[in-house]
Amino acid sequence: MTYLVVCAWCLKIMDEKECPDAQPMDKPISHSICPECLEREIAQINSISINETHIG
Repeated sequence: MTYLVVCAWCLKIMDEKECPDAQPMDKPISHSICPECLEREIAQINSISINETHIG
């Protein structure tokens, strides 16, 4: 059985994987994060961390 790997942030379909032991499902999907969303989220986390160091 194959299932889709979808970005949980932007819902872009990233990959299709084979899982021979999987149970049949209507719409087999797994979630991850695509490189573009990961980069955006890391930049946001870094900007928050930088802003917090200047507050005190």
